[in-house]
Amino acid sequence: MEESDLDQVRKWRDAPHVRENFEFQAEITPERHQQWWSTLDPATNFYWVIEVKGEGIGVIHAKEIDWEAKTTEAGIFIGNKAYLNTPFPIAAIYCMMDYLFEEEQMTKIFAKVNSNSQANLNLNQSLGYEIFKQGRFVLMKIEKGNYFSQRNQKNKKILQKPEGM
Repeated sequence: MEESDLDQVRKWRDAPHVRENFEFQAEITPERHQQWWSTLDPATNFYWVIEVKGEGIGVIHAKEIDWEAKTTEAGIFIGNKAYLNTPFPIAAIYCMMDYLFEEEQMTKIFAKVNSNSQANLNLNQSLGYEIFKQGRFVLMKIEKGNYFSQRNQKNKKILQKPEGM
């Protein structure tokens, strides 16, 4: 993600279908979004715009990377509703998790999921995440070995190239 992406990312983040899944649910002003961006340490926060055929559809990230413990918190949001129920979000998740576990040698990835979003809870569990703390936001984690085991057993068909591509 680059600074030139900020306006589009903020618009996606402020969309009601995205905002309802976050702890901070107020609309974000351009100034507040710029302030957030300027405080990010690129050594411990990775943010990528997900693109399909050159069109941005959402954001995926690994934040607050602990290089000593080899852990991070990951998340995703799809701002373009046309891509919500397509294989592209899960493909982006697999790409990021493969990268984090294989290239960056993370041992564990955490996720925080709104307890009202059963679809997001189910998605994370299908990836191999396990719940370790219940609350308004469910805290989940996945270890490297569990991820690769789940990925190889399930979801292979999701990554097959969609017809017409």
